[in-house]
Amino acid sequence: MTWSHNLNQLKRCPACDDDLGVPPSHAEDGAWRRPSLLLEVCGTERGAMEWRLSSFDNAVESQSKGYHRSRPGWVYRMCGDGHVFLDHIRMTGESVGTEWTVDDFDVAATIGGVAAGKSYLVLRTLHQQLSVSGLPHITSPDRPMQVNSLTVDWLEDTPLQVLLQNYRETEEKGLPLGPTVLRTTVPFHFLSANISPDVVPALLELQEKLGGEGHLDRSSWGRRIRQPILCRYQIGGRRVLVAIADLAGEQFAKSALEDDYHQRLLRNYGTLTWVIDPAIAKPFAAFMPEDTAEETIAASVRPGESVNNDLRGVLNQRNAVQRRVAGTLAQEAGAFAANIGARQHVLVCITKMDLVHLGLRRGKRLDELGAPGAIVKGAARYLAELAVRFSGPDRRMVEDAALHSILDPIDRTRHEPNLFEATVRQFATAIVEHHANPDAWWNLVHVGGGAVIQVREGEHSSVLPASRILLPSLDSHIAGALTPYQSAVLRTRDLVMSALGCGIAFALGFEQRVESMLGQKWRDVRFFLCSPLEHAPVRVAATSELIEPQDASAVFPDVDERSAALSQLLLCLLRRMRP
Repeated sequence: MTWSHNLNQLKRCPACDDDLGVPPSHAEDGAWRRPSLLLEVCGTERGAMEWRLSSFDNAVESQSKGYHRSRPGWVYRMCGDGHVFLDHIRMTGESVGTEWTVDDFDVAATIGGVAAGKSYLVLRTLHQQLSVSGLPHITSPDRPMQVNSLTVDWLEDTPLQVLLQNYRETEEKGLPLGPTVLRTTVPFHFLSANISPDVVPALLELQEKLGGEGHLDRSSWGRRIRQPILCRYQIGGRRVLVAIADLAGEQFAKSALEDDYHQRLLRNYGTLTWVIDPAIAKPFAAFMPEDTAEETIAASVRPGESVNNDLRGVLNQRNAVQRRVAGTLAQEAGAFAANIGARQHVLVCITKMDLVHLGLRRGKRLDELGAPGAIVKGAARYLAELAVRFSGPDRRMVEDAALHSILDPIDRTRHEPNLFEATVRQFATAIVEHHANPDAWWNLVHVGGGAVIQVREGEHSSVLPASRILLPSLDSHIAGALTPYQSAVLRTRDLVMSALGCGIAFALGFEQRVESMLGQKWRDVRFFLCSPLEHAPVRVAATSELIEPQDASAVFPDVDERSAALSQLLLCLLRRMRP
């Protein structure tokens, strides 16, 4: 039988790096690799489907009693650890529904500590609508491409629907999203619940037949990494697939981080989204309004029995894990730091930025976050790195406005180190001071309006003149980003947010880790200041596990409500697949 060429280029699982869509094989050292299987499914009732399993060399097969190939159904590629990917839909008999094929794909991972807000971030980001509103873009000669999400398969869509159902519990009842290691989404349980209870025993038997007795560890199969979130989009005239491994914070224990397998797995992702939780960082508590600090932080870290009984102990424990994650991501030697050729996009998402907004509204100064001058120092470090990196042939990878208003004035002073440092700090100070205003902060993070950032003249006005940075609106940002041949271009709005985000990361205690990452030329690092819940939460009662917005008149946002930082993040997640 001739199968669709839908996913032929995808030879390894985006979630776990096991074989996918290839005949049984061995690793370079001769070790047995768990074989990929073809899964054919038909039926109408979730959990009671008929199925057929076969190896890609046709050596073994197994099927349920009621399966018949002539019935319409779905055909999936299954990796060695049980993650499934739609290959094609069989319409009737042998006919194939080619409309579900994809032209390109990318794999990404979202990682971070326990209760860092990864799942909220992923869910809200993937529901952003990258459409341009307003009249100015109607008459533009370069109309932005349309980006439309496609739901093509009930099984692929299930992990996202699980998150969505849990998010509705937050909206309606104030119940926070639970741990990502959900029983329903690791393959062992995912396949049993959605296909049939008898499919997992059958596929384990097939794997043992192919590998020989003793090669398969049944106790760990399908229990390590959940089914990835698979999103399909039509961008212009192209259909693309994004596979996102929403890695559980609970698995980032010390032993896992030091494990060679996990390090190599993380390096294989083309895009890595690192989620930083400010609420558990030691410098952050002092920035919160004193009368609500403990309550706000408790509500922000998934309140439960352990949080309610020992908040300080929980914060210390989670902060230790978060810092170990940072250490692994920033290391300059070892399996994870190996430069395997392709550039890795690292998207550093500092989440729960509604807490910073709360602090600013309650009279805190932005420079009170972290050590004195830390935010300006971090912003300056990012601007300096990019001014040098994009001074040569790579200038074309930066929007003209960002070059002319920020990077070129900095780069022109490189011949004189003291002047270069003064110029970088002049621009970094302007960006930080502008966003110390709570309305300006929220405009960048959430609202998405345009702004003018005034750059004050330096001590020697003849060499450090005053200037200004025009911050485009989110609509203008999206319109420019979705113009053909602009997918890899760094735009002003991303540059400003990244500089400020780098400063916030420095203030939260990650200066050395971020320094290491910026120095790794095989990486492109950007920062995003995100607020998936929009409103700072509080517990409904002192010992409650339920949360609600601190502002009594507010409600948590609809899952698809527009957020500037999340929209910018989605554009970057799709960067490799935009024309």
